[in-house]
Amino acid sequence: MQDSKSWQLRLRSISSILYYLSQNIDIPKKHSDLGLITNTVKKDNTPFNWSSTPAGVLFKIESNLDKPDNAYLSVFYRDTWFYIADNDLNSKSTFMLLTQLFHLQAGQRQAVNPTLTIPVGNQ
Repeated sequence: MQDSKSWQLRLRSISSILYYLSQNIDIPKKHSDLGLITNTVKKDNTPFNWSSTPAGVLFKIESNLDKPDNAYLSVFYRDTWFYIADNDLNSKSTFMLLTQLFHLQAGQRQAVNPTLTIPVGNQ
């Protein structure tokens, strides 16, 4: 029996978090029509609305054919700009937290400095 003053938590991996958050991306209709994405559907075969989940509230990636003027972060992929809007504070905060979690998981790497070899010999 558990102590009533403690909680048990099972945390998601970074990969699992990224997959969960990636469900709330504004996908261009062209990409969907070409079968480039997986569509999550409900039991009645209607599309699932990821915007109504906690992921949808905390993280939103928008898309546009033209380079966005108001992007905090943007990536050009398959003739489309995907971006986090600069005024979307929830998405920006979530992205910064993900970056910190990724760095914590990755750990510290020691720098590999170049080696200089000087020939020494008898002359």
